[in-house]
Amino acid sequence: MAKLAGVSRAQISRIEKDIVRVKIIQVLKVLNVLEIEENLIWYKKTSDLL
Repeated sequence: MAKLAGVSRAQISRIEKDIVRVKIIQVLKVLNVLEIEENLIWYKKTSDLL
């Protein structure tokens, strides 16, 4: 695994860190979208009451 097509172990670990970072960002974006949708639903419900 150390020498995969001339890629060093340091480069592999850097790539893995980037992948993890991207996955975390994707999860946060999904959670953010869900929160926005929840807020919109709540807003619609409260505005219907007014």
